[in-house]
Amino acid sequence: MISNSHVDDEDLKRKREASSVSEVDSSVNETPKIDKQKKKKPKQKSAAMQSEKVKHPEDDNDVVTHMKIINKKLEKLDSSMISVNKRLDNVIFKGDGTLHKTIKDLFAEMKDDLLKSVVKNIEVLEGRLFEKEQEIDKLKTQSQVLETDIKNQKEMNENLLKELKQIDMNRQKYENESEQYSRSNNIKIKGIADTNLRETAKQSAELVISVLRAHNVCQITMADINIAHRLPNKDNKNRDIIVSLISRQTKFDIIANRKQLKGTDIFINEDMTKLNLHVLMCVKKKMPDEINSAWFMNGKIFYKNHMDKIQTVKFEDYEHWTNLPWPNNTPKRE
Repeated sequence: MISNSHVDDEDLKRKREASSVSEVDSSVNETPKIDKQKKKKPKQKSAAMQSEKVKHPEDDNDVVTHMKIINKKLEKLDSSMISVNKRLDNVIFKGDGTLHKTIKDLFAEMKDDLLKSVVKNIEVLEGRLFEKEQEIDKLKTQSQVLETDIKNQKEMNENLLKELKQIDMNRQKYENESEQYSRSNNIKIKGIADTNLRETAKQSAELVISVLRAHNVCQITMADINIAHRLPNKDNKNRDIIVSLISRQTKFDIIANRKQLKGTDIFINEDMTKLNLHVLMCVKKKMPDEINSAWFMNGKIFYKNHMDKIQTVKFEDYEHWTNLPWPNNTPKRE
């Protein structure tokens, strides 16, 4: 578009210049014709004069006059050509405003075309941007839906973890209680002299009966004992004796009267599971400033706080007690 306009302006300038030149040329061409006609007339006259042997000498003066006129017109033509050349030089090199206006018009047209192109590109980009914004909005909606789903799934997972943790705790509680129930008729005696590495179950039972009778703890017989034997330890020295009684009531009587053994270095305790024994030691040793005493009875752990209030340790509290730190001066015992 810009090149065509530029070409049209140049053609227009050329036409204008050509017209000015053609005017000069026409004036020049017309002048010689008149002169030729005038010349022809003198020639005809001269011919006639020659034929008539030069009868009119005043015609020579007319020819000279016409020649002078022609010379003057030629001089005017030269001056006109010089003027045209100067104007052309001014247009091309010095500028008379025409070329400046032409260039200005060209730049304006170029600016308009460029602006139209930029506007069109902006419209295209705005359209694409609008499409992208719609896609982004769609993705945001999908993202929100996914976030909601993830949140719901997370809550479900947390609930499942809680349920699994509760199920596992219930399983441990059931296993511990079942094992403790199987030991409910048992007692463990510590401190009876261990002199025979090959001591039989009968000999162990007889030693237990002898000690309990001698210290008025319980007047039991062999008929009250299901089985009795030594518990192995690391050194196989001073081994404890575990006694399984026929009657649970007999066990209660022995536990109730075990205070009769005070000062004898013989101790009678219930037969506890490993977990119950560990928690009992934690309650006894880990909070000495708050716990006055702790004991195990009928499958449960009890303690008396510094206000002499008796509390029961529930299975749900086992983790709390086991996670408490041991005092620096108290070794861990199980």
